[in-house]
Amino acid sequence: MFAIWSFASTNDIYGFSYAINEEPDKIIELPISQPYVALGPLDNGVSTFSVLAIDKADNVGPSSSFDIVVLSADADADGVLDGDDNCPGTIIPESMPTRSLGVNRFSLVGGDNVFDTTAPNGKGPRLSYTTADTAGCSCTQIIEVQGLDNGHTKFGCSISAMDDWVLLVNP
Repeated sequence: MFAIWSFASTNDIYGFSYAINEEPDKIIELPISQPYVALGPLDNGVSTFSVLAIDKADNVGPSSSFDIVVLSADADADGVLDGDDNCPGTIIPESMPTRSLGVNRFSLVGGDNVFDTTAPNGKGPRLSYTTADTAGCSCTQIIEVQGLDNGHTKFGCSISAMDDWVLLVNP
């Protein structure tokens, strides 16, 4: 998880120094095109953010510290918090299907948390799944845990494989 620290630029300030869980030492010179800094990644628990200002005469102000409390994180960035994630280490996009994504077959081939599919011609089922539905698991992980056949690896997870998995992880 990341936190964002934003600041307002002033004429008297030359820059800032900041750190997580240690004394500030990274100097940020002004002007900065984006007046914020991404802090992290942060682990679950309490982290201390410390910051100090430096003026144009190189005078360093006192350090101020703030606690950042992270109650849950999503270490693999699959859209499912670690505490609810049945498959830590999910990689998106995944490297399958090995041939092509079949009609009504599902895999995380895009860069998001929505399973991609090839839609059927005509009226067929228009289903969709997300990593929230699968408790953070990709098709690759579902195939491995369920011991599914090579057809799933070649063309993506079938509707029945996806539905069975969703029922299993969401009783």
